[in-house]
This record gives sequence, C-alpha cells and structure tokens, in this order.
Amino acid sequence: MSSIDWNNISQKKKDIYKKYTNGVFVAGSMFTTNKKVQEILFENIKSRILFGCLKDKEIPGLEGSPQFSPMKKDVLKKFLKNNRNVQILKHFHKDTKNIIKEFKPHKVVFINGSWQGPIHYRSEYWKAIEVGAKIELISPFASEREAKNYEKRIADSQQLTADSLYKKRGKYSDKELMKLASEVSKFSWDWIGQTGAVLAKKGKVLAVAWNRVVPYEAYQMFEGSPREENQIPSQEMLETQLTNHAECEILEIARREKINLKGTSLYINLFPCPICAKMLSRSEIGKIVYSQDHNLGNDIGYRILEMSSKNIRRVII
Repeated sequence: MSSIDWNNISQKKKDIYKKYTNGVFVAGSMFTTNKKVQEILFENIKSRILFGCLKDKEIPGLEGSPQFSPMKKDVLKKFLKNNRNVQILKHFHKDTKNIIKEFKPHKVVFINGSWQGPIHYRSEYWKAIEVGAKIELISPFASEREAKNYEKRIADSQQLTADSLYKKRGKYSDKELMKLASEVSKFSWDWIGQTGAVLAKKGKVLAVAWNRVVPYEAYQMFEGSPREENQIPSQEMLETQLTNHAECEILEIARREKINLKGTSLYINLFPCPICAKMLSRSEIGKIVYSQDHNLGNDIGYRILEMSSKNIRRVII
C-alpha cells in the first residue's frame, strides 16, 4: 500500500485526493493494535478512509514518554494491507486541523493518547466541529487484555528508567531535584496533564512518583477520559480525574516503605491542588517546592499549607 505525504501534495494532487472529501479521517495517532485497526475499517466499511500516520518522532508535548509513541508507517501499512478504500496520509501533528479543513470529512476519529492536554482545548477538535464532522474518541486497543499487555510491555521498563535518573547516595540542589520531578512526570500515562514528584531529605532522594492512572495505567487509554467526554474545564472537578495525584503516590510509597517523613521536602512540578494541599498539611513533610502554578488551587492550597507551617518555595527551571 502506498502512502501520500501531506507536505508534498501539490494543489493538483490535492484535488485528486478530494475523492476522500466527506469520508472518514483517522487522525495520526499513537500505536494502535492490529485488531483495533481492523475494527475501525469494519465500522467504516461503507466510507473512504484517510488514515493518518504521524511524521513526528514523538507526540508534541508528550516527548520522552514512550507510552505515547506514534504509530510507525510500516506497521500501519502491514495492518491495512491493500484495502482499496483506505489511503495512508503522512502528516505532522500540527497539520491535523489543516487536513480537516481541506478534506471536510463527515467523521473524524481521534485515538486516545495521541495529543497533549484536553482534546476540547485543541484547535483540531474545533476545526472538526466547524466543518460539521462527527467526532469519535476511541481506544487504541480492541480489548482490555490488549490494553494491559501494552501497559506491561511499557511499564516494566519505566520504573527501572525512573530509578536510573538519580543516584541513591547523591546529594542534589533544589533546582536539580525540581528538574528530576519534571523528568519523572514523563512517566505519567495521563496525556491531559503529567505531574512528577520527588521526596527528598537534605538533598538525598528518598522516592519518586508521578500521577498514576487507576485502576491500571492504560485504563484511560482504553476507556477514555471522563474529562474529555464531558468537556470539563482544565483543573476543575478534580474528582472526575482517573489519576492518583503524584502527591498521593509519594505518600503511599512512604507508607509502604516505612519512610520517616519528618524533615523531608516534596518537589513537584505543579503546585498541589486543594485536595492534595489538605492532605500534605496533615503530613510531616516540612517543605514544598514547586515550579508551575495550579490554576485552581494556588490561592486555596497556598493558604492551607502556609497556615500549616509548611515552608513553600517556587523554583523555575
């Protein structure tokens, strides 16, 4: 099966490929299983399908997160075989909205985990609405078993990689520990927002954690995000999130490993939300160091932590 490159199509050839106008556009995505690709083909058997394949080496905004690795062209070709109603379109992620504008599909399929941030905050989503397309947000997996197998393949190496980011006997500055928190955040499976946390004492790392999707990491990819399905504003209605916040994970690790929290410091790339701030106020962690503000929680959370005699510091990296 041949493929066409969005960036190399002349206007004349664009007119030729307008036979896919009012068809189905599957936006370039993260890895999607063969069974799921076959499901997409079967469900759209009566339509011409423009199947996107990303030219980006990584999903923009999710760099360094192998769980969101883009689908490779050769793998997609193998899955699609020689289906006459399907055309592979290679494109950069940033061109998704322009493709939707040009081809005006009657349906746009977005595969979970293939963008950064809430989909309803993104221009390609609103472009699809503008052209009158039906929008589908779907799983990259055909079954829960596939989701869990994918998670196992990726997650087995993640904790090993996270542990390799620092030396257990090393001593680090506040800025270095904040950089470590930022690196750790890349292990999160939540494409809407990745948060990393480091627990340290006198510059020595005691534990690292990230906001973890529950009940298992690939669950949100498989079931979808309630925040996107209900178009909930970013950092509001936190109870709809499918993640344990990084602060919760740090405290759970400390409990499990019997780490004494007295005199420790928490480094986190995003200021704690009000719920986490209340929880931290009840802990023996003495210092909270953060990098980015929390849109919802800074005023409330800051006041809670400050009145609980926590030392709060911001470090920009």
